[in-house]
Amino acid sequence: MESVSELESRLASHLVTRHFGRPLHVFEQLGSTQDEARKLARTGAPHGTLVWALEQTAGRGRMNRQWVSKRGAGLWFSLVLRPGGDSNAAALLSLAASVGVARAVPSSSADAVRLKWPNDVLLNGRKLAGILAEAETRDGHLSFVLLGVGLNLDPGPDGFPAAIADQAAALVEVVDSPLDDAALMASLLAELEAATELALADPRALRQAWLELTETVGQQVRAQTGTASIEGRAVDLDLDGSLVLEMPDGTQERVRSGEVVHLRQVPPAGT
Repeated sequence: MESVSELESRLASHLVTRHFGRPLHVFEQLGSTQDEARKLARTGAPHGTLVWALEQTAGRGRMNRQWVSKRGAGLWFSLVLRPGGDSNAAALLSLAASVGVARAVPSSSADAVRLKWPNDVLLNGRKLAGILAEAETRDGHLSFVLLGVGLNLDPGPDGFPAAIADQAAALVEVVDSPLDDAALMASLLAELEAATELALADPRALRQAWLELTETVGQQVRAQTGTASIEGRAVDLDLDGSLVLEMPDGTQERVRSGEVVHLRQVPPAGT
């Protein structure tokens, strides 16, 4: 089995980024890469610092949900970002990360990969990757953003746990050749760096890139924001990352954060 130091060396040889993965920290096992990245960020870790765990024992996604993170089943990592500006940058960086992950998957699966707002990457309608962006401020200013990514590669012969088996997808479903984790990580870091730089320099271009990959816009959805729930048709994405819903009365609502469920469309009568 490849050692951590060997994996670090192979990843370093593949890197083409300016910042992402420089420096890099690879661990056999962590509770959570987000927690480790936070510790490093609070002690001055630079923009682009990578924390990659071969296994997480307490991985989590959005809304503090558990993320199954077994060794060999996926890529589990976090990046320390220092974009400047205010905490609103985290929303755009989260969207940018979903674009970057989608662009990094091997071309054989590209047509099947779509994005669900706010930051899920879907493969044939099931969740291939999840992204968690957490911002920390200091004295009212954005100190850093932690960008966590979990990408399912291969759940193994037993498949995914029963609770998520019909909702989760893995890259092995559409990739014939054996996956090279270091090369794939290097591709992910390159695309993530390009997408996050685009988000900060040209939010309109990032919005367009996301719209070209969206599975959500055009769908009837239910949005859960805190204790409130609204239903409408997703029609657009705002420059701040908000999802624009058209309500039954023709008015529009903007959903800044929360979860959405894609609702099954009811076909018109007579079809």
